[in-house]
Amino acid sequence: MTDLQPTVRDLLAVDALAGAAFVGGRAGLDRRATDVLVLRRLTHPVAAGSVVILEHRSDSSELDADLALRNLAEGNGALLILDATIASRSTARIADMFEVCALAVHARTPWMLANALGRLIHAPLLTEAELVIRSARTVAHAGADPELAVARLGGVLKAPVSIIDSDGTAIAGGHEAEIQPELLATAPRTLPAVTRGGLMISVPVVLESAPAAWLVCGPVDAGPTTAAATVAALEVAGAGLAGVFAKRQVLAERDARMQVALIKDLQQMDDDPPPQLAERLLTAGWRTAGWHAGVELRLPQAASRIPAPIAHRVEQLIAEHAGSSTGTVIVRVEDGWCGWVTSASEPASEWQRALVRDVREAVDAAAPTLALCGGVGSPHAGLRGIRRTLAEAHEAWLLARATGSSPKVTAVGEQDARKLLLAPGNQLALRPHAESLLAPLLDAEPELLTTLEHYLTAESSTASTAASLAIHRNTVTARIRRAEQLLGVDLADADDRLAIQLACRLLRS
Repeated sequence: MTDLQPTVRDLLAVDALAGAAFVGGRAGLDRRATDVLVLRRLTHPVAAGSVVILEHRSDSSELDADLALRNLAEGNGALLILDATIASRSTARIADMFEVCALAVHARTPWMLANALGRLIHAPLLTEAELVIRSARTVAHAGADPELAVARLGGVLKAPVSIIDSDGTAIAGGHEAEIQPELLATAPRTLPAVTRGGLMISVPVVLESAPAAWLVCGPVDAGPTTAAATVAALEVAGAGLAGVFAKRQVLAERDARMQVALIKDLQQMDDDPPPQLAERLLTAGWRTAGWHAGVELRLPQAASRIPAPIAHRVEQLIAEHAGSSTGTVIVRVEDGWCGWVTSASEPASEWQRALVRDVREAVDAAAPTLALCGGVGSPHAGLRGIRRTLAEAHEAWLLARATGSSPKVTAVGEQDARKLLLAPGNQLALRPHAESLLAPLLDAEPELLTTLEHYLTAESSTASTAASLAIHRNTVTARIRRAEQLLGVDLADADDRLAIQLACRLLRS
């Protein structure tokens, strides 16, 4: 007997037993099956692991069923299959008592049933190969549609199948059963289902030598033979789906490069856009009619890679928050996103304020995994307006980055004095203004400037400032009050606080 020797539980999955009624003996589901016999009557014990199919005769009775079960139990048999007309409550009680499974069927062709069960018992690898071939064909025929692939694969494997990402979220298909984190491993896993009976089976879908997602099947009421065959089928299906995802990835990367190039051309175009640029925008499906407000979201410092699941989530959030608009164009750039939101007609001021709030919600939702800063441009009309609002969004992003963690998103039109301080090329010209603003601290008490810089960097936290400077918190409080008096500002006021922080940064640059 090998590890692939099927159990009664495996035999129940054979198509020939579809529609069979379970009579009793559930405790015997995991008995190994070694042979299948077709008998008119079972009047003596048979070999261990035997599956007995009783032929239906005109004179068959409940006594034949009861006697067969007793003899099957005495020989440690595996399963009794009998005609439904002779299965009774007595049969169920005896099956439960001897822990021998009994099934009732309406078949009049026991030899066809015996042949189907015998193939699984004596050639389990052949049955596995057939399942693998059917699964491979199912995925191939589904083409580039993973949702269709897992739906049809579930029909082949007789259990729900889904594609799960690293967060346990279903990319395609769906599961009512809980997806245990242990299923998302680098090799196939088979675990008992958490909330119901049966097994959960998973295999990784590998892209670039690492799991990119997982095919999960279950819960499935499977014995060792069915579980092994399911794993093999899922591995072949996973390889096919990996090819689908790889092709999508190549196409997406090609489209992404085209979109990034198009965004750069928009940002650099002259006042008179060339006709081919408008044609490229039309080909990309990007709307140029209407009023557009630029959006730029980037990390404060360049990152080599933004994790794909997080990037997808941020893009979803931006699309959701801008859903009330006519259209949205969001393009992945090196360390974030750039694009615009469109209104069919000239929007009221509340429209842009609502957009800023929505973008801030998207930024907050991405934290703490991504510490994004964002900028929002003011609405402008047409193709030239796209260029203008993208430039404004970039300036606003520079401002948001310079302010640190608060605010994380800035819009053009907000705090014009702050925008002036960060206008490209103005840093050198504005340095004397920064020195003039901070002169009371530079001339009188320079330690106040150091304390003030640490205080603003620490987001106005007295405790953090005290810890970084190794001084008492009361000393920090006293120095900040003294600095406010000398500078004539109130650091509780957002405008004053930002102006001082920008001046400090300009002075140290």
